Amino acid sequence: MKRLIIVLVLFAAGFAYYWYVWRTDVWIKDGRGVWVERGNPPTKPAEVRAQEDLLVRARYLHEARKAELDYSSGPCLGEVATDWVIDIVRSPRDAIDNLAQNQCEAYRNGDVGHLIEMTADGEVVKVK
Repeated sequence: MKRLIIVLVLFAAGFAYYWYVWRTDVWIKDGRGVWVERGNPPTKPAEVRAQEDLLVRARYLHEARKAELDYSSGPCLGEVATDWVIDIVRSPRDAIDNLAQNQCEAYRNGDVGHLIEMTADGEVVKVK
């Protein structure tokens, strides 16, 4: 009887591990911090929709400010949403992009909690 219980517990643990870790139809964050589909998830969670909306607004602000700013110097584009700012970084990302003086002041000072790094071409590098 004891062996049966142990086998059932191990089976349940294995199934739970598979279900929560190796399921194929889920949303995951890629290396940039952007939500992407893995497989064919049945629904889109609220945090995924929120990030998609945020990235649409970020791309819009990126295009709108392109005419007035020199993106080659890696400027901070400003706030795209409450608690989010956009910073332009080099592509490929360089060590100079990590220097504190080259990051958005509002992010560096803790005035905003999140940062979107984009290239001069509008590609998302990192969502922090």
